[in-house]
Formats: sequence, structure tokens, C-alpha cells
Amino acid sequence: MKRNNYIANQSAKPHGLIGKMLMWIMRYETEKVNNFALNLLDLKANQHVLEIGFGHGITLEKIAQMDESIKLAGVDHSQLAVESFQKKSRNHSMISVECASGSQLPFNDNSFDRIFGVHIHYFLKNFRQFLLEVHRALNNDGKFILVGKYGQKSLGNFPADVYQFYPKEEIKKQLELVGFKQVEIKKDNMLGSELFGIIGIK
Repeated sequence: MKRNNYIANQSAKPHGLIGKMLMWIMRYETEKVNNFALNLLDLKANQHVLEIGFGHGITLEKIAQMDESIKLAGVDHSQLAVESFQKKSRNHSMISVECASGSQLPFNDNSFDRIFGVHIHYFLKNFRQFLLEVHRALNNDGKFILVGKYGQKSLGNFPADVYQFYPKEEIKKQLELVGFKQVEIKKDNMLGSELFGIIGIK
């Protein structure tokens, strides 16, 4: 069934009561995908980690519980997501979150060892600018993880004026063009035929 524009726009930027309900649903609906991203991060003690589009924030919470030495940050362009996380997170004092765009990250160059995002690239208006910002904010040899759907089969289920589904080969090419190296495409067969993780090293 095709997702209508209102729900699609709420998925892109949750707000109001419907946005709260949607984030609650996504907390459980995306759990396996978020765990896949977490495994790809290959985290080490004392690293600095940024999640772009943290939404419900469960992945940041999991990392905080795994290793207190990891310094965590998150950005989301939904003010609702930021406020909800600050109110409900048990680890809010360990995790810095703010309302910001992935295409204009409020961080200095070479700030993070890991940057990741799950189900965010569909909504980006300027994908190249987003990749340039991620590359700028990563430390040398830092790792970027982007997880989501990359196939064309999903196009019919989502409004094209809200969602953009890039082929995974195109994503890989774009990462290489902005300077990422050792770009790899990873797959978990348990998550369906169109869901992949793409890894790039600065």
C-alpha cells in the first residue's frame, strides 16, 4: 500500500502528536535495521560517534549502555525528536543532541571516529552536500555507515516528492567522488533484498 504524503512527510520530519506516535512505532519497526548498523560501526573504546537523524534515539542509548567511554552525539532536523530524547533518555547526560541538518553539521572538522545514519538518505535534498559534510566532520581513517533501502522496487510504495531511492551503486560512486576510500556494500539477508549498509573510510 502506498504511503500518503502526510505520513511520508512525518517520517521525514516528525512533529506534533502524529510525529510522537510515529517515532514510537519506528522505535520497534526499525530495531533490526539499527542493530545491523550498530554491528557495522565496529566501535572501539573512547571513540567519538555521531548519529545523523537519530529519531527515537534507541541506537544512541544502546551504545551508551555498551561502553561509557564512547562520546556520543546526535543531530536531527526534527525539534520534536530532540526534545523527546532529552526528556525520556536515561543517558541524556552522556549524549549530546541538537536540532540540525545533516547537510550543515554544527561540528568542527575531524570531530568524529564514526558517523552513521539509518533510513535518512531518502529525504536529503542535496546528497552531495550531505556527503561532503560527513567527510569534513570525520577524522582521518574514520568510518561512515549509511543503512537503508537502495532498490527501485520501493518506488511505487512511497511518494516521489518526499522519498528518493538511490541505487546502491550510485551511492557507492558518490562516496568515492567526495573522497571516501575502501567503500563497501554490506548486506544482511535477514533484512530483505533491498536493504543494504554502505561503508566508507575517510
